[in-house]
Amino acid sequence: MVLKHQLRPTLKSPGRPKKGRIPSEDLEDRIRRALGKYEETLRTQRDGDWARYGEAIRRLGDILKQ
Repeated sequence: MVLKHQLRPTLKSPGRPKKGRIPSEDLEDRIRRALGKYEETLRTQRDGDWARYGEAIRRLGDILKQ
């Protein structure tokens, strides 16, 4: 019973982001950009364009590290 209570997610009221947290708009933008780069990497992989694939993977990594 105690474990079940501990694992239950808690919802906090939205407000000012805490230090170190990413505002949701920025996070959504990063997710959109990362998805675009991911789709680009899949296209370049299918096309066998390994130079562009490597560059797309690097840029995807840059977005994910932000």
